[in-house]
Amino acid sequence: NMRNNILVHPCRKLNYRFMVAEWLWIYSGMNDLTSLAKINPNMVAFSDDGITLSGAYGIALREQIDYILEILAKQSDTRQAVLTIWRPNPAPSKDIPCTISIQFLLRDNKLHLVVSMRSSDIWLGLPYDVFNFSMIGNIIAAYLQVEPGMLQMNLGSSHLYEKDLSQALAVNNSFYNTVTLRSPQLSKADIPRVGLIQSIVLQNTEFQEEKANLAEPFRTYYQVLTAEVSVQQAKSLLANLNPL
Repeated sequence: NMRNNILVHPCRKLNYRFMVAEWLWIYSGMNDLTSLAKINPNMVAFSDDGITLSGAYGIALREQIDYILEILAKQSDTRQAVLTIWRPNPAPSKDIPCTISIQFLLRDNKLHLVVSMRSSDIWLGLPYDVFNFSMIGNIIAAYLQVEPGMLQMNLGSSHLYEKDLSQALAVNNSFYNTVTLRSPQLSKADIPRVGLIQSIVLQNTEFQEEKANLAEPFRTYYQVLTAEVSVQQAKSLLANLNPL
């Protein structure tokens, strides 16, 4: 279910601030390093020039989103609503895109996503990818005024690095009832708020008036992104936003 998209587990110390920021960064078509590095300094290691991230998904998404919306509006059962992330013959880089494509399928008034990835780090990357792609699906469903459906991930290489093995085994050997938190279904009124919160948080635009007018769920996303909160506090904010 595309809305059950925030992985939680005591052994998985995910960066929920980065999770929210990366989705907004991708959807807004950004590729700058600064916006993400101030939330996750590890991103610096993936930049070729210290300024941009060459494998950023957002540029490809923004170039093709009008096509996706147009073709789905014209023919609801189309099989041609495919957005391509992979670029032919990529140049050597520290940041080659892991994702090949996203297919959008509209069936029975629900929008489903099929994401094809050439490479997927099941420990470090997959939880963030699930959130990113499902939220992209959620906002596209809002444009079309349909419900978010299922997210299917096809992973060409799903792998775990040795350095993460002990932590992964701790998860595997533990018992935990709640696997995911549920994200709200976005509406057409939420579409402009994506760009608003992206500008006020990631680009440090003046925001005093806009902040007062932020509606949920974006008020909570704002708190997660800007407040000096712990991992547990960020998780609690997202959990209280739309409990199962």
